[in-house]
Amino acid sequence: MAGLYLLVALASLMCLAIIIRPQLLWHLSAWQYKNPEKNEPSDAWYTAQRLGAAFSLVVLLIMVSTVA
Repeated sequence: MAGLYLLVALASLMCLAIIIRPQLLWHLSAWQYKNPEKNEPSDAWYTAQRLGAAFSLVVLLIMVSTVA
């Protein structure tokens, strides 16, 4: 059970990091592009990442509250 809580805590921290700074995901994958500045995502992509992370965080919190 402690392993589950650890995984949920790590996933929650990742979600919070993406909500606060969605550019983090881009910087982790920018190395794959020959010219990263030209391929940087739009503001809509960053907003979608924030919304997805917020939704995931809510799901994680609901999951923890039902398991506990």
